[in-house]
Amino acid sequence: LHHTIAVGKVDQIYDRLRTISATRQSYQEFAQIFRRDAATGITSYTPLIDQILNRIFAPVLGTGPASALSELNHANAPSMGGFLKKFAFRQKEAGPADAPLMIVFFVGGVSPKELMAVRAIAQKLQQKQANVDIVCGSTKLLSPTSLTREFLE
Repeated sequence: LHHTIAVGKVDQIYDRLRTISATRQSYQEFAQIFRRDAATGITSYTPLIDQILNRIFAPVLGTGPASALSELNHANAPSMGGFLKKFAFRQKEAGPADAPLMIVFFVGGVSPKELMAVRAIAQKLQQKQANVDIVCGSTKLLSPTSLTREFLE
């Protein structure tokens, strides 16, 4: 009986991972969190939030040009400035990097590695004297033990 329960739990874990994988494969730019360096052959983990924030702030950090994030949606807070930009002056729509405050919220939990990635980007922005603050929140802080427990429940 215990063997049957264990096999069922493992099947559930693989089903969840397949669903996550299928969703991630629909992305073009953000499909991989593991990258292999062509020169050294070393594979490294780059959290999705690290990829996204680096892409959003590429012009500020001097790592690339400004470009649309077609795979992601963002919401601008309503303001008169946003209204004027969008309608009165027919300027480009404000993007996430144009706001003085970015709120990043992880639903389902955040790992220490993801928090470190957000902090590293915030420090880079501070060094570049960018006028943006990043506030990070989450439903919970994940650890290897809590993640394993969650998968087995």
